[in-house]
Amino acid sequence: MQVILLENINGVGKKFEIKNVSDGYARNFLLPKGHAKIATQSALAELKKLQEKENLKKEKLNAEAESLKQTFKKDPLRLSVKVGENNEIFSSVTKEEVKKALKKRGFEDARVDHLKPLRALGETEIEVLFGQGIKEKIPLIIEPEK
Repeated sequence: MQVILLENINGVGKKFEIKNVSDGYARNFLLPKGHAKIATQSALAELKKLQEKENLKKEKLNAEAESLKQTFKKDPLRLSVKVGENNEIFSSVTKEEVKKALKKRGFEDARVDHLKPLRALGETEIEVLFGQGIKEKIPLIIEPEK
């Protein structure tokens, strides 16, 4: 039986692919759970519309991501920390501090998941999840407190 997959399924295929699967697998698993639908002419036409909609959504997300990247290139995220006489940092910069700095810049939903504590002054790049599938590497400047 030919079906249109509505989501990624391990060992079968990816979302929006048309696949031949056994009748029993389609009737007993894929169709009842909403993982796929039978590939009829109307379903194929609907698939085309869904793919176009997905492509537009991806283009919009890519444009937003590029806009964010340009914003942070022009004005990087800055954090001021207390330093000793030899410019050594007293405590490390954590993801919570980065999240607060992003919040001050207006990015309420931004998340920083994989960030090791930073213990050096200067510029580094961090990966930030801005929501809606937008993940960007942005520059972070750690500078001494004045």
